[in-house]
Amino acid sequence: MYREVPLQNFILTIREAQINDAQSMIDYMQIISTESNNIGFGMGEFQMTLEQEREVIRKYSESDNSVFLVGYIDEELVSLGNLSSSARPRMRHSADLGMSVLKKYWRKGIGQAMMHALIDWAKGSGILRKINLEVTTYNTGGIALYKKMGFVTQGTISRRMLIDGEFVTTYHMGLELD
Repeated sequence: MYREVPLQNFILTIREAQINDAQSMIDYMQIISTESNNIGFGMGEFQMTLEQEREVIRKYSESDNSVFLVGYIDEELVSLGNLSSSARPRMRHSADLGMSVLKKYWRKGIGQAMMHALIDWAKGSGILRKINLEVTTYNTGGIALYKKMGFVTQGTISRRMLIDGEFVTTYHMGLELD
């Protein structure tokens, strides 16, 4: 998958992650871990080595029901998105979605472009029939985007995360592809 998306004053290039993206992906994860409490890890908690990250990328690239996408503006990695599925026959039709955007690029259409790319990839896979995600209940921007893309709330998970001594509740949202 490769697409260029014109947005505001820049072009977002979305493509599948490659081995040579590994260091940029690690650096990106270190940055986003400090920018919000909307992800499942905080500052200093992402401990992937370069070799481990390369192995993750390799596994995604060899899968027919999972994908890892990167979003670049010029040479800057500004977004990551992935669909992660099981190899088990009973579960391989269903993927868990993860997506993030650097804070300085929030509300510029990057999240929506990445969501479109992930959903299009899922529909084109010939395998995936359902996409699931979790979102913190206070991430109103993310919730609005997911609803706009057709996701519906399918449940609430209390005490899903513990951030600074406070429990955080999440919504489970899903999108059926057929």
